[in-house]
Amino acid sequence: MKKNIRGTLLYFIILFIIIGINYKVWDINSIFIPSNYLNWDAEWYLSIVLEGYSYIGNSTCNLAFFPVFPYLWKFSLLNEVGISIINFFLFVTSLNLLLYKVNNSVTQIIYFLSLPSMFFFAIPYSESIFFVFGTLILIGYRKQNPYLKNIGFLCSSMTRSVSVIFVPAIILTELISKKKDWKGVLLSVVCCVAGTLFSAIVQYSQTGKWFYFLEVQRFWNRTLQFPKFPFTTFSTDLTIGLDTFALLIGVASIIITIIIFWKRLSTFSKHNFSDSNQEMIFCLLFISATTTLDCLFTNLIGNQTNIWSINRHIIASPFGVYLLFLFIKSDKMSDNLKLTIFLVLGVFMIFLTDTHKYMFSLIFYIIAVISLAYFSLSRQESFYKIIIAAILIEFQIIFFSNFLSYKWIG
Repeated sequence: MKKNIRGTLLYFIILFIIIGINYKVWDINSIFIPSNYLNWDAEWYLSIVLEGYSYIGNSTCNLAFFPVFPYLWKFSLLNEVGISIINFFLFVTSLNLLLYKVNNSVTQIIYFLSLPSMFFFAIPYSESIFFVFGTLILIGYRKQNPYLKNIGFLCSSMTRSVSVIFVPAIILTELISKKKDWKGVLLSVVCCVAGTLFSAIVQYSQTGKWFYFLEVQRFWNRTLQFPKFPFTTFSTDLTIGLDTFALLIGVASIIITIIIFWKRLSTFSKHNFSDSNQEMIFCLLFISATTTLDCLFTNLIGNQTNIWSINRHIIASPFGVYLLFLFIKSDKMSDNLKLTIFLVLGVFMIFLTDTHKYMFSLIFYIIAVISLAYFSLSRQESFYKIIIAAILIEFQIIFFSNFLSYKWIG
């Protein structure tokens, strides 16, 4: 725990130093203006805080968003800046709990706090609350504690529409484990369904619409369709590198998941995963499903599939963070195999998204991949890791500043 605390404090020291360096080129006062935080999803959450749920026919409306975060915001009586501070505190605390007693280092804590997508935990979004409950799920799996796990499933399903991913992931995680606890699986599934049903009841009580959070997605032009390459996103020059890095993690998760299940189902292999691997399997399934949905259930920009928000859905989640942690800590995977993954899959992603056409995004993507490679291949604490974290924090500030200026990040 001391390493976690030292890493967290060192992150904040580096953050404040870099903010001071950027003082003349970035209006520091912008972070204290509440209206600057009311961009994109934050506007929808505030509408729930102020007016509750409302149905608007043939149009987007706030029924796409679940009630836990906006009602927490409402009962806190805080403004946009205040709830953002609370969000970041919740994230930092839950990250330290997630990585508590898992043999992490000071620089690893700094690395995860420094990932540029982590600025989503410092704005009025539901990311922090979802991270808290997702952390309960993973700790519950790790400690074989059904109470923590099911509280996490229940509350996560009241925070976001994730039951469609959680339910099959719960079942498949149990299928691949040595011990089978189908009563426990049923209880977890019931908790997911109950959380979703609770949200539906809250929305119905205010609008008379049942499960409208499913139908309203079409007004954001989200439909199921086969991908059209290369992938793209909004504000391509600014965010495609960030989304490509997330896509790299997602595609790697899909490949690893397929390999694991192939080994498990193969008649030539008696391989079984112990219960201690359940949190890893669940993370892989969640990130694989999220990646698939973000690539298939979306819209087109021009004639290209839009993977908007994939960086937020994967990197700014406890399941993505935990997978990155396991990848960095893995001693079972050889350094040569890691290098092959970085070189082959990393380069392939650049052309899958046309990142090479956008200088800022390309520079960020290369730095992000190199930083992950260095942290996973170097197992020693070093000053170079601090420098890399500082560079990532600089990008973190850039993305945060752009969000406050109403530019699309995710």
